[in-house]
Amino acid sequence: MTFSVQELADRVAGQVEGDPSQLISGVAPVLSAGPQELTYVMGARYLRHLTDSQAAAVLVGTDVEVSPNGKTFIRVEQPELAFSTLLDVFYPAPEIVDGVHPTAVVGSGVTIGRGVHVGEYAVIADRVTLGARTSVGAHTYVGRGVSIGEDCRLDPGCSVMEGAMIGDRVRIRCGARISSDGFGFTDGPTGAVKLKQVGKCVIE
Repeated sequence: MTFSVQELADRVAGQVEGDPSQLISGVAPVLSAGPQELTYVMGARYLRHLTDSQAAAVLVGTDVEVSPNGKTFIRVEQPELAFSTLLDVFYPAPEIVDGVHPTAVVGSGVTIGRGVHVGEYAVIADRVTLGARTSVGAHTYVGRGVSIGEDCRLDPGCSVMEGAMIGDRVRIRCGARISSDGFGFTDGPTGAVKLKQVGKCVIE
């Protein structure tokens, strides 16, 4: 994808200094940015690198003094936040298609909200609640009675065990284990005795 500097500035409410028609095909750190890429700088520590940077455009703060040196600048209140916004432009999240994959296993008494995605070989145990627009990745296990809110994303290979309550807009990364047993033992007459972990794991 390619955008003009002006198009990118409009997305972050920035003011262009230089060539607004300059085409940008990507984003990168200040020292590795190429001649069609945009970068950002914050403070004197990074400003000194602009001389050596090949970046075509640079996000800078509204109060930063810079030498044009052939570059185009986009002035914004928060350069790092603006850079984060433009990362989403060049690297959009993959589209998630709602529905339950045929290889997924869904238990009884499960409540599935509108627009939910359940991926390949996922296991949804009995009495689970999945809120609207939540995505459960491939090979993820959701235990009995777990409640997961709206707009959540569980990456592939997660385990959300019994006794978990997950709120809205929670992201659980690949391989995470939620609500697994703690390490609790006590001495018994014949050795260590496991102490059951009977509370709830709550993520709001």
